[in-house]
Amino acid sequence: MKEIERKFLVKRLQKDCRKKPLGLFIQGYIAISDDGSEVRIRKEDSKVYLTVKSSGELVREEKEVKMTKKQFEILWPLTAGRRIEKIRYKIKLDNKIAYLDIYKGKLKGLKIVEVEFKSIKEAKNFIPPDWFSREVTYDKRYKNKNLAIDGLPPNNL
Repeated sequence: MKEIERKFLVKRLQKDCRKKPLGLFIQGYIAISDDGSEVRIRKEDSKVYLTVKSSGELVREEKEVKMTKKQFEILWPLTAGRRIEKIRYKIKLDNKIAYLDIYKGKLKGLKIVEVEFKSIKEAKNFIPPDWFSREVTYDKRYKNKNLAIDGLPPNNL
């Protein structure tokens, strides 16, 4: 499946955006290739997944496979030193859905909002609301895999 997504830092949180979180997400990276592709595992409350993503910025290939908790527990140690933790919120933006991630642990203070699109044209025509800050779609430092390894970029907020 193709994923078309733009990412932005968050200038300020909307009044009601944190009413009901989708949950706590923990994810770790099993493999990160020099070309930018990745294999990660993620736990979203009681659901667990293995995801393979291609390299890319605005557009990437993504394959997701459900796992058992036992499989997750077996693979989790392989992600040591390459993990992130965040609380995710789903927000309606006119006819779009945005996902607000508020990071925890070593990334505490970082807030990123992602908006997914059906086409490149739709993504390019998107006008971010005023509570969004700088776009980081093309800034590799803000890829979750790089945040997991390198931590917060300097002067990120």
